[in-house]
Amino acid sequence: MATAAVPAGPPKQGRSKGMSERRLAALMVSPSMILIGIVAAYPIGYAVWLSLHE
Repeated sequence: MATAAVPAGPPKQGRSKGMSERRLAALMVSPSMILIGIVAAYPIGYAVWLSLHE
């Protein structure tokens, strides 16, 4: 039985597409993570400020 040679398709881009998806994911998540960080840090900072001033 003979087999025909199948031409290789276009080369895969590999990491370049994966890195752009990671960067996009980080950009989409970062605003909410910053907001969560501020909301979490405010009571801690306020408690420290109160402990030093009262």
